[in-house]
Amino acid sequence: MKTLHVNLPGREYKIDIGLNILDQLLPAAVLSNSTDHVVVVTNTTLHDLYPDRISQVLQNSGVRVSTCVLEDGEEYKNLETLSLIFDFLMKFSANRKTLVVAFGGGVIGD
Repeated sequence: MKTLHVNLPGREYKIDIGLNILDQLLPAAVLSNSTDHVVVVTNTTLHDLYPDRISQVLQNSGVRVSTCVLEDGEEYKNLETLSLIFDFLMKFSANRKTLVVAFGGGVIGD
């Protein structure tokens, strides 16, 4: 795995790049956040391609996993979609310790 460090004015972050890195990164994120609940937000395209991949890795870490699947496409990048995510978080009793994982780009990543 390679790590790219991005330093911008006012913020910095890292991007991990590699093959099959979910098995490493997701359990580490769970451990570093001391959480017992993870909400995965993804889109229909990725959910169809990888229906249980993230959930399986996370459940192997001993956490409860809830998956919020949203429609794919720029037309869904709006407040209504954000409201759907908030409704989902409330329905599944998310709290300040819940880890939210965005699996996807575009609507999901933005």
